[in-house]
Amino acid sequence: MPLYISRRKLLLALLLATVLFYSLVYISSTPTTTTTTTTTTTTTTTTTTTAIVATPTPAPRTVAPEPPAVQHSPVPEPPPPPTTTSFADHDSFLAYLPHSGFHNQRIALENALLLASYLNRTMLLPKVFLGPAMPWLPSYKLYDRLLMQTKRGLEHCPEIPKNFLLPVECLGYFTWTAVPWDFLYDMAKIKQRIRIIQRDDLSYEWIYQTLNLKKKDVHFVKDVLPFDFRIFDDPTSKTPLGKYKNKYDLSYFEKIDKKMIHFGSLFGTYRVLAQTPEHVELNQFLREHLIFRNPTLLRTADRVVAKLGGQESFVGVHLRVGDGLFARRAGIIVDDIYHALVSNLTDLTPEEVNRYEGGTHDEDRKEDEEYEVKRLKWFNYPTSNKVIMSKRDLVDGNVSNDTIADNLLDLHTNSSFQKRAPLDPPDDQIPVAKPFSSPFSPSSDNLPCPVVGNNPLDPRLSRFTTRIFIATDARKPRSNPLLRKIFNTFPCVLTLGDFESELADLRALQIEEERVSLEPYLIPMVDAIIASRGAVFFGTRDSTFSTYIERQLHPVYTGKGIKAMGRGKRGVKAKKP
Repeated sequence: MPLYISRRKLLLALLLATVLFYSLVYISSTPTTTTTTTTTTTTTTTTTTTAIVATPTPAPRTVAPEPPAVQHSPVPEPPPPPTTTSFADHDSFLAYLPHSGFHNQRIALENALLLASYLNRTMLLPKVFLGPAMPWLPSYKLYDRLLMQTKRGLEHCPEIPKNFLLPVECLGYFTWTAVPWDFLYDMAKIKQRIRIIQRDDLSYEWIYQTLNLKKKDVHFVKDVLPFDFRIFDDPTSKTPLGKYKNKYDLSYFEKIDKKMIHFGSLFGTYRVLAQTPEHVELNQFLREHLIFRNPTLLRTADRVVAKLGGQESFVGVHLRVGDGLFARRAGIIVDDIYHALVSNLTDLTPEEVNRYEGGTHDEDRKEDEEYEVKRLKWFNYPTSNKVIMSKRDLVDGNVSNDTIADNLLDLHTNSSFQKRAPLDPPDDQIPVAKPFSSPFSPSSDNLPCPVVGNNPLDPRLSRFTTRIFIATDARKPRSNPLLRKIFNTFPCVLTLGDFESELADLRALQIEEERVSLEPYLIPMVDAIIASRGAVFFGTRDSTFSTYIERQLHPVYTGKGIKAMGRGKRGVKAKKP
């Protein structure tokens, strides 16, 4: 009996000890209740001006390439620090919602600047989004979509080690970023003519709190179609609506007496017309200043242009064939450029041209009806040197930072500012073209063209030694069947891939706080700058990228000057110099 009682007491003691232990563990692991004190900052407002301090923007900084092929100096510059902007109590404002790719955002910016100047309103300037393009949506849907385009609350994502699996909320974190327009353009002179406030938050609440407005103070211009309306600055204009649905005279907006006019989309070439003499001058001024002025971009382009023989010593070409309608019409686009080059740079007969084309001219003029099928198949091809992310990987979170970074770099490189996937399957799945072996050495001081006799098909082609620089989103241009006839006909064709050693500065730029590399977005910009500095430029029809190079970059960088013309009036295409 005594033995039985001692065991019972022992068991009871153990039970009490266990309960006490887990109670202590639970109490120690319970988050401490913290009393959060909200500090209200009192802003002293005078009757003259109110100051807005822009939210600090994570600055692109230089990180050491791994390993850099060549070290260049000076190091790339970060964008200017945020500034304090003041506005008067009687100021009125204009805002819009950005969307789509880089060039479409640039067109919307130009339209907004024109309209803000016309109406004498202070413009709220959003940052430029770099990454997968957000498509146009009706204004109310676009606003909701933009509210989700944020990295707030995700500050832990860049802290995760590269070889760790990413949580679901971080899977899209490294696929995009946003930078101020000042990082790419010199906005200082524009700000001397148009009042601008940097807008770091696209919510309406930011407007109400920052500008001390109420919803009743805002006039919303809602669009339900991609090209819903066109704004006419000249009431006597005979310019038709074209692709636009509705017409607004400038006087309609001049009569709005609310403090804020808030648009949805302002994208669209010639959406805001500039046809009065003073507006024509303003439009020309804006186009002359919405030019790449980032020092790192310009230095990189300078080195490549020097190897091409210098300013205006080569021909610039832009071939956009990597996405959407351009991918479907890729053969037609390349054929148009090819025959323009042949016509301007050679004296080949039609029979000789047909021989160099390989007798495929008629086939090249057909649209690629299987574009979407080929694009989807590419993701399923096994490769030996990279991991293709499947939907299951993304859903289950079986993706590390390294995998995301590798896939994104491949996805963005040689793309027209967008995140389109390469169209071609891996090397062992495509018919390899037979271009001439590249006689160029990226490490040499210059890139000489071949000498007489290097072309076994026709030594006479050695006379066509004009250097041709092609800016393109085509994957692996030298082995891409689309570009075969260009490389077969012209012995001195180069792409940015021939100048790998000159890109170290771009690879060193990243948003440090986000750990997002800027290289994929800056590469196409360098491509554009280089192509624009040739003696003549050939572009892709209907491409906003080509239009930007032809109408703005090429005239400014070559010193020819932008031709003054009213927006919306039929212009004359620049002739070959």
